Amino acid sequence: MLVRHPLEKIPLRQLLIRLFPPWSHYTTTSLHEAAKLGDEHAVRRAIKAGVDLNQLDENGRSALQFAASSGCSSIFAILLQAGASVGILVPPPSFIDVCIIGFRLLDTSFAIIIYGWLASKIHIPVPRFILQNTFMGDTEQLLTLFLDSNPELSFEDKLVIWSQAVDRGYSGVCQRLLRQGFPVDFVYCHDEYPDCFTALLHACGACHADLAQLLLSNGADPTLLDNHGRSCILLAAARPFCDHAGPWDESNRIIQILQATDAVKHINTTQNNTGSDTTDPSLPGRLGWPLGDASQGLRIEAVRILLLAGADPNLKPESGWTALHAACRWHVSDAIDVVRLLVQFGADVNAVSENSWTPLGCAALMGSFLEIIKILVQAGANIESTAGELTTALQIAARHDISGGKIVKYLAEQGANVNATGGTFGSVLLATLKRSVSVSEDGTISLSVDDQQTQIIAFLSVFLQHGVDVNMIPEGHPCPLQVAAERGLARVLSFLLSHETRIPLFKDKSPQRRSRDVLQKSLLSFVSPGYPETFAILLSAGVSADTDGFDQATGSYTTLLSVACSRNDTEYLETAILLLEHGADPNLPDYAGHVPVQRAAYALSQKHLQKLTEYGAEMEIGDRDQWASEGRAFGSEALLEASDLSLLILTKESVVDLANEKQHYMIADYITAFIEGRLNNDGALV
Repeated sequence: MLVRHPLEKIPLRQLLIRLFPPWSHYTTTSLHEAAKLGDEHAVRRAIKAGVDLNQLDENGRSALQFAASSGCSSIFAILLQAGASVGILVPPPSFIDVCIIGFRLLDTSFAIIIYGWLASKIHIPVPRFILQNTFMGDTEQLLTLFLDSNPELSFEDKLVIWSQAVDRGYSGVCQRLLRQGFPVDFVYCHDEYPDCFTALLHACGACHADLAQLLLSNGADPTLLDNHGRSCILLAAARPFCDHAGPWDESNRIIQILQATDAVKHINTTQNNTGSDTTDPSLPGRLGWPLGDASQGLRIEAVRILLLAGADPNLKPESGWTALHAACRWHVSDAIDVVRLLVQFGADVNAVSENSWTPLGCAALMGSFLEIIKILVQAGANIESTAGELTTALQIAARHDISGGKIVKYLAEQGANVNATGGTFGSVLLATLKRSVSVSEDGTISLSVDDQQTQIIAFLSVFLQHGVDVNMIPEGHPCPLQVAAERGLARVLSFLLSHETRIPLFKDKSPQRRSRDVLQKSLLSFVSPGYPETFAILLSAGVSADTDGFDQATGSYTTLLSVACSRNDTEYLETAILLLEHGADPNLPDYAGHVPVQRAAYALSQKHLQKLTEYGAEMEIGDRDQWASEGRAFGSEALLEASDLSLLILTKESVVDLANEKQHYMIADYITAFIEGRLNNDGALV
């Protein structure tokens, strides 16, 4: 509802005097100074000296208002006892006041329509503005003193104080307003949140237990719902939603109080406004029913109180998430006790959500506590239960276990199928190979590739003990060796190969390949040349060195040897040497007709050129224009006109600058210089 500004009730004449005061009417007195400084003795002296208690200073503020603003409750009480008028407790003139006065002055004119439209577009929370600028410091005591002075307040004035007192949990202020006849179940709107509720609903959601007890003793209805469909007991079980909430433990007391009232009729009621933004299963305390929110908040006492009061542990909203699902989705040890309590009260350990998640799947996804897994399995959880999209709990654990492998080992020992296929990862084996971190039993987390490989091998050893098929390839997924090769897991590759993992078949150089009609890929095509150790393992295992690879720089397919010659660094050179040693053809062109020597020249790598020469690479340059026409992938459309080799600074640092020019001319010149011996040890022209 619209709450009127107090100035709106003042006659127009008084408003004008307030806005344009005569200078003689406003004078700062010793009482103002004493109240502003919080000097109680000086205040008493000024009162004894007969200073006008209601005199306003140059800014229109009284001594009583200074006392209220500074939070000096003792001075506030002294002034009230001395007879200071509480009617002056209004903020000094502000922009809001000017707008209201302007509205009153234009009451009958056409401008009121325009002003009203603008005012509706620029919302200013007037009640909060008044309260915050009038009562600061020890607000509750000042408000109780103010109300005890029996001021003449309209219903709108009381509502302003009521809403702010409820928000802050000021039970003393609310008690005084109730004595003055304020309706205990009056529905009002919060001035910051899109919530319409009664004081009891607000107190339950803000953890104000004393206030909730006071309101109930004054006849507040505990069965009412707010505009989002939330009940008192739901708000008490959920997370506090306002800035001035009390201690979260107080909500346990509120639930204890409510369970002895008619509020329990909503103990198994889900929030009826499911489209509200206050319902979000991915957020703590937003599931939409009391036990679910208390469980997701891991509030063990609240969960116990609700269960003893008759809360259904198997209540399922539209999403299918149960309280047990909620409790299993945490990395915090408090989840263990909540899960155990829910299971003791009969929670269904095999409940399935609408997107196929079970409590066991949720616990496996967290991967933190073996205790939770054991509680669920011992209570009858299906060991093959799903964790979304038909992924098994063991697959999820293989990917996310951060218990040092204890969860993976336990599930395998309990009979989980190590060869189950389907779901996000495809298989247990593939899920393990995609682990990105290593976590030891003491919780130490490591991102190093070597530590990852150690833990992956440990997981694979467990699965091998339980009969995992290392050659199984799920439909739509790559083979295990490919995943390990792509990630550069050399030790894992060796481990898999030592356990009879088969290398995919590959057709060696065929006539079709030589005529560039057939694209041939092997495991090596999935490996970056920056992993020479991986190349060495696969080449030693019999993978062909003549294969096609993908050049990330040009975004096109080329021979793997050409890719290995495309960068002037140690790892690429080591990989190129490995390929040549295992029979890679140094003169095999790629689909654009380029050969490895062109790539090496483009990379300005003399060492690559030397190795290619040793293994029979042809260094005949041929027609420069032909190289230009065949080498368009290496440069832009602009032509490089330079013909004097002495002007070309072909060093590693010049690659960035040369990338904008027609590189194929320089490539031919560089190879010519190499053949003629005009390159120094660093690969630069001499």
